[in-house]
Amino acid sequence: MVEVRVHYGSIDRVHDQVLDNVVDLGLVCYPQRRHGLGIEPFRQERLMLVCHPQHPLAARPAVTMPDLAGHTLVAWNELHRSPFLRGVPRNHRHLFQPAHEFDQVELVKGFVRLGDSVAILPESTVAAEVAEGGLAAVPFTDGGDTEPLGVIYRRAKKLTPAMQTFIRELKESSPPQDSSLAGAGD
Repeated sequence: MVEVRVHYGSIDRVHDQVLDNVVDLGLVCYPQRRHGLGIEPFRQERLMLVCHPQHPLAARPAVTMPDLAGHTLVAWNELHRSPFLRGVPRNHRHLFQPAHEFDQVELVKGFVRLGDSVAILPESTVAAEVAEGGLAAVPFTDGGDTEPLGVIYRRAKKLTPAMQTFIRELKESSPPQDSSLAGAGD
């Protein structure tokens, strides 16, 4: 029998819990290379501009960074780790200073639903709300950057067959991607 428990926490806390042997596996975005930690990337999430369906940007087929000028940005506090921000030209960085930051994506989505704010979130985190019509998700004209997702584990801990199967299933259910983080850590 396999017991699976799901706990939510900050990216740093999940990394620490795996290294401290509190949890067996961690599923995180932006997995960090740390001594003693193994990483198995399994998906890249496309980042989207998220807004209320009646927001002026919602009707556009795609947006550019300059389109965000004058709009209030709210953010998940992990946005700072995003490769998206590293690719923002210096003259556009002022557009990405959030008016509000939250430690949970659900809080960001709730704030955006109020109508005046925009956010940058992974496409899959808003798919249900977009399908229901509660939020709009607009791609960036360049296709947008992606957010890497990975399973992390302690290298010193033997992965059980169930853990190996879980990791394999995650990888097989996701589209192929860059494997530059595979096995990272030592």
